[in-house]
Amino acid sequence: MIVFFGNILMIAVSIPFTQKFGIYGFMSIWLFSEMSQMGLLYYENKKLFRNDPSVNFIPVLKLALVMLVSLPICIWGVSYVRQRSLLLVGAVAMLGMSLLIAESYFVFGLKDVWNQFRLRMRGTTHREFKPL
Repeated sequence: MIVFFGNILMIAVSIPFTQKFGIYGFMSIWLFSEMSQMGLLYYENKKLFRNDPSVNFIPVLKLALVMLVSLPICIWGVSYVRQRSLLLVGAVAMLGMSLLIAESYFVFGLKDVWNQFRLRMRGTTHREFKPL
């Protein structure tokens, strides 16, 4: 519910910012919305799990780092190809997605997720997967 209503609020607030500041207005509101939702989810998880040490702020900081690195690069890509061909726009979009995938793979340790996916595709059950 937090994410759903947070996104509804983000859309409502981003409309006038997008009209006034263009893509930069939307992306700024989106960044603020995501950061706020992450903080709120962290706070609620701390309450729910009664200060369990496994609930920490490190994933939030990692996501903030990925967003702060990716956002300026994607903004530059959008501004560079805005007046160019659709083929170039698609190529830059694919490069942006590749950047996010590569960052996420290393920052969030998605190797374990990839290994589990491969094991499941080979017919291995969940119980046979032993995480590190």
